[in-house]
Amino acid sequence: MTDDETSPPPPSGDIHQLRRPASEAIPNLRRLMSKTRRIGIWADRIRHAYFSDPNKRRVVRKGEKILRQDETNDKLFYVEEGSFTCTVLVESSNGERERLELFRVGPGGFVGVRSFFSDTGLAVFDSTADEDSVVAWMDQGTEPVDAGHYGSLREQFFPVIMKELEQRQFRLTRAAKERVSARIRLHKAEDMATLGQFATGLAHELNNATSVLMSSSQHLGGQLGQYFDRYAPELSAWFRRGMELDANLSSSEVREKARELSRSQRVDYETAKDLVRMFGGGIPGKLPRDVRELQTAWMTGRSCRDILFASKHAANIIHSIKQLSVGGHAKREPLALGESISRALELLRDTLKDVDVQADVAADLPEIEGNIGEFMQIWLNLTRNAYEAMRDAATREPRICIAATSGPEVITVTITDNGPGIPEALRDTLFQPSITSKSGSGNSMGLGLGLYIVKRLVDSYFGRIEVRNDPEGGTSFVVHIPIDQEGARRRHRESSGRDG
Repeated sequence: MTDDETSPPPPSGDIHQLRRPASEAIPNLRRLMSKTRRIGIWADRIRHAYFSDPNKRRVVRKGEKILRQDETNDKLFYVEEGSFTCTVLVESSNGERERLELFRVGPGGFVGVRSFFSDTGLAVFDSTADEDSVVAWMDQGTEPVDAGHYGSLREQFFPVIMKELEQRQFRLTRAAKERVSARIRLHKAEDMATLGQFATGLAHELNNATSVLMSSSQHLGGQLGQYFDRYAPELSAWFRRGMELDANLSSSEVREKARELSRSQRVDYETAKDLVRMFGGGIPGKLPRDVRELQTAWMTGRSCRDILFASKHAANIIHSIKQLSVGGHAKREPLALGESISRALELLRDTLKDVDVQADVAADLPEIEGNIGEFMQIWLNLTRNAYEAMRDAATREPRICIAATSGPEVITVTITDNGPGIPEALRDTLFQPSITSKSGSGNSMGLGLGLYIVKRLVDSYFGRIEVRNDPEGGTSFVVHIPIDQEGARRRHRESSGRDG
C-alpha cells in the first residue's frame, strides 16, 4: 500500500490541501500561503492538534503572569478568552528602570512563541492577564502530530510564527508611532504654555497704552469736529468725509486717475492720489481755489480715523493674544462682512501703496453674527502675509485680489496673490505658532502668531480655511464661514457629543 492508502482520510474543509511530505513542507507552505492566504485554516488545525487537551486548559486570573522576563519558559500558550499585555523592563537614559508595553494578545493569539522555540528558553517579557482569561497550552517536548505529512513541530508552527511576528511587528510599529506622537504633543503643549505666558505678559503691558490711545483718538476726533463746526464750517463737511471710509476704489484705479489728474490739473502725483480718494474718484473738471484747505481738512479727518481704527485693531490683537492662554472670544453681534474687509484694507493702505489691490466684494453678502475686529484681524493677517511673501521674493507687479461671495450656507472670502507660492515643506506647519525670524526684516524676531491666530479665529466661527498654490503662480487662502452661526454651533455641539 502507498502512504496515501494507509493514512486516515483527509480532514474536512481545505486542510488536506496543505498535506505534503516533510521534505517539501517549507517551500510548499510558502507557495500555498502566498497563493491562497489561508493561514487561518492552518491555525485551526494547529489549535485542534495541540491545544484541545482539557487537562491543559486553565483560567488565568486578572493580574496573574504566565510569562516572566528572563525566566525559563517551557510552554506555548493559546489564548481562548480574555487578553494579555506583554511588557518589558528596560533601563532609561537616566539610569532608572521603567516598564514599557510591547503589545497585547487577544483570543486566537499565542503567548511564548519565541521562548518556546528558542535554544535558551528564556522569556524576553512579562505577560500579564488584563482580565480573567482562559488559556490552553502545550509542553516542551511535545511530539509533532502527523509529522510524515506536516513536518517537524517547527515546520508545522512556521505559518503561525510568521503570522504572530507580522502582527506583533505591526503592533510595535503602531505603539512606537503613538509614543512619538504623544511626545510631540507634550512638547507642543509645553511650547504653547511658555508662549501663552509670554503673550499674556506682553498683552498686559500693552493693554493700558492701547486703552489710552483709543480713548484719546475718540476724544480728539470729537473735539476737532466741534472746532471745524464752530470756526471753519465751510471745511467741516470735508473733515467728516475724511472720517468716513474711502470710496471702494482699487489701488490701480487710484493710480490711473491720479496720473490723469496730475497731468490735467498740474499737481504732484502724491497730492493727486489724495485728491482722487478725497473726491471718491469723481474728479471735478476744475479744482476749487481752496482745494488745499479742503485737502487739509479731509486729511485731518482721515488721520483721526486711521488712529482710531489702528487703536481698535491693536486692542483686538491684544485680546487675541490673551486667548492663547485663557480662551474665549470678543462680543459678537450682526455685522456686514464686507465692511470688515474695507476697514482692513484701509489700515494696510500705506503698506500696500505699491501693490495692485483688487477687491470684489458682493453687494448682497448676508449679515453674520460676529466681531468686526476679529474678522479684520483675519483679513489683515492674510493680506499682510501675501504682501510680505511678494516683497521678500521681489515679485514684479505685485497683485492681491480679495473676493467675497455667498452661497446658501457659507460666505467665502478668497485672498490671492501672484507671489512665489508656499513651499510644500511648510504646508503642514503653516498654522502652527512659533518664534520666527522674518527674512525681510533683518534680525528682528517675530512671534509667528499671525496665521495661527487666523486659524483659531476661523475655527471659533466653525469655519475652515484652505491654502493652495495656484498653477499659474501665487497663493490663495480661502476662508469659509457659516452664515447661520447658531446652527453651526449646534451642529458642533452634537458632533462633539457623538465623538465623546
